[in-house]
Amino acid sequence: MTRRFVRPATAGLLVLLAVAGGCRSSKKAEDPVTVLQGKVNEEVRAVVKDPNTAAQVEALAQQVLDLLRQMEREDSAYRARLDALNANYDATSQQFSEISSTHRTSHNALLKQSVEIRDRMAGLLTDEEWKKLNDLRADIRKLGITTD
Repeated sequence: MTRRFVRPATAGLLVLLAVAGGCRSSKKAEDPVTVLQGKVNEEVRAVVKDPNTAAQVEALAQQVLDLLRQMEREDSAYRARLDALNANYDATSQQFSEISSTHRTSHNALLKQSVEIRDRMAGLLTDEEWKKLNDLRADIRKLGITTD
């Protein structure tokens, strides 16, 4: 089952999510979101010629990536709570509903924040810059994040 971090309404947000292959070694692998931040900054600097605008877009990209980290942490905690509840033979359907509802509410709030940031980014960029950066969204599939 594929984890969903974004919905179709946030597809433009994927402008931030370039390739995050990361270097695999015998040592602890780098956080893919951290690797992604470097890639995003490189792409923004290559596409956005105004340094002031590029810096603003990079800062907004950092905010979105921080939200992605938070979504990932919350998703992991949700799965752990769900697994614990699933192991409890006395668990009620109400308990499952409450856990799911709480998670969904939190997740939707984070998505709303990311869409608001995406809109601010779009307002800073020209149509051409937005299109060039938006063309990168196909690379998100390499992270295992779906948009549908």
